[in-house]
Amino acid sequence: MAAWTTVNAELLGARRWRGFASSAARASAAEVAWLLALGGLASCLLALVHVRVPLPGHVILLAALPVAAGLATVPRSTSGTIVSAGGGIGALLLAAGGVGGGVQSAALVGLLVLGPVLDLMLRGNVVGWRLYAKFLAAGGVANLAAFAVRLLLALAQMDPPGSRPFLSFWPAALASFLACGAVAGLLSAAVCFRPPMARSRSTAS
Repeated sequence: MAAWTTVNAELLGARRWRGFASSAARASAAEVAWLLALGGLASCLLALVHVRVPLPGHVILLAALPVAAGLATVPRSTSGTIVSAGGGIGALLLAAGGVGGGVQSAALVGLLVLGPVLDLMLRGNVVGWRLYAKFLAAGGVANLAAFAVRLLLALAQMDPPGSRPFLSFWPAALASFLACGAVAGLLSAAVCFRPPMARSRSTAS
């Protein structure tokens, strides 16, 4: 238990606000519940918030912030994965209840992938701007997975009713998915974690 809930000291020092996690080896029930709730929030945003933006893959912007907030408030080695798990549970509950038409498959995959990828990337050196760079990269990877699911659905002739055939513009969509994922990762990191210069000034003072 302790090995996979270890506090990430670098995230702890970089976060913009106080959260649950301290130096305790074990994650508390409150921490896990909070992370699952953030995942549920992400799935609700994906299911209920529909903004008409002509950029394929832009919905990851709704999922990235709750995942980053989980890592900031509970900076442990598997916090991102727990948030993503909460998102999966939330999506199942929303689908079962017929709320908002459920979460689209590609968007759900992006949410499920983002947390574990962030956990994996943030195990290495995240000092300085590497923290922001890793969030950027993780967002791109998660949205690449979402793109793959969307492409497979199109190949299976399962485009959403009334939508433009995905195969007619998939190269442009790939670029858009990658760009939106990278921007979502970077923005969520900027909201939840202080940049290196701010951390240096804080330490000096």
